[in-house]
Amino acid sequence: MMHQEENEMSGMQTMMPGMKMMHMMQKRMMMPVHGSMMMQDMPMRRYMMMVKLLPQMQDKLSLSSEQTKELIDMKAAFEKQQVDMKAEMTEYHNNLKELLKNEASSDEVHAQLQKCADIRVKMHVKAYETAMQMRKVLNEEQQEKACKMMDDDSGMVMPGMRQGRMNQ
Repeated sequence: MMHQEENEMSGMQTMMPGMKMMHMMQKRMMMPVHGSMMMQDMPMRRYMMMVKLLPQMQDKLSLSSEQTKELIDMKAAFEKQQVDMKAEMTEYHNNLKELLKNEASSDEVHAQLQKCADIRVKMHVKAYETAMQMRKVLNEEQQEKACKMMDDDSGMVMPGMRQGRMNQ
């Protein structure tokens, strides 16, 4: 990322200093930032973060070893699915590049783009499903504590976790 910014900056030597700074700020605002306003614009990212963070909260949530193991297993299964789907996504992108290189019909390009979109949707749905399964592992007190921690520490609040409770 820094190398890319350096290259862009060298190409902006003729820009006024204020414009350079504004460009840099715009680039940084486009990046996903944990616990920022960006989370509001990316609602599914909340579920990805929940899947990643919940198993690490064993001490803070007073999780039993059984609960911790369940959460870790769910996270591992999710991560394996993500690896498989990312490989599929790479294949779809490579096929798309090939279609574009060969000036394929717009219908073929559309179909390939749809495959890319479908796999992205599938990835987000899996994150949502996993987060909902993880939620069921927690008791009501742990759910409330997790909600408060997510709300206080990172600005991440899953819908349905408002007012200290996850909806059942």
